[in-house]
Amino acid sequence: MIKFKKKHVLMVCIILVGCSILSFTNIIQFSPKEYVVIKGKKPVDAEIFGYLRSSDTNELCLKENWLSGTKYLSSYDDELEFITYSDEGDSYSIKVPLVPESSSKECDTKVHTVQIAFNSPGAKTQFAELKIRVTQPDDFLPGPDMSDSLYVKSLCQSYKYPDDDTWSEYVRCDYYNGDKVIAKKEGNGESVTLSPDLFKAGTVITYDIIPGENYFPTLDRPE
Repeated sequence: MIKFKKKHVLMVCIILVGCSILSFTNIIQFSPKEYVVIKGKKPVDAEIFGYLRSSDTNELCLKENWLSGTKYLSSYDDELEFITYSDEGDSYSIKVPLVPESSSKECDTKVHTVQIAFNSPGAKTQFAELKIRVTQPDDFLPGPDMSDSLYVKSLCQSYKYPDDDTWSEYVRCDYYNGDKVIAKKEGNGESVTLSPDLFKAGTVITYDIIPGENYFPTLDRPE
């Protein structure tokens, strides 16, 4: 029979406990300490998903494409995880980290887009997609500048095809920023611009998704 000294047994126990703690901390996702809040109303049946998109900005971190020889800075997509719903399911809140999980201090990784959208049993595809671009209004591909009003609203509902007067199984949204109309269209996405000065801890953006008269929680449509 193999005999173990007490100190050896103690060391094994410490190692096992340490490994367990390390494994446990790798599994648990802790809420970010600094974040922007996006919150608002939504249809009870709608669920949110989204991404935090960021890129390295330090040119010392340039990488080279071995095939083309061109140089580039890495970009990252992190799924938005810190989403909560009200008990009634008619409102939501998202904590958007100022520092993405994949960020690098050496490469000065910065967030450039927060993208959220909604799914519902009443729509075949996602709808009410909103891209918040953290950039100056005069930069490339700007959306309407929302710096004067951190309130966006989408009025969403189904619609009829004009050629045969049948209901679509999709949802379209009209977008508003404050009192201004951003877009009225069948497309499911719109972009707005947010100044980097406002992408900071304590900023609260309200994004309401309002179900219109012809919003249906299932794919069943009126005859």
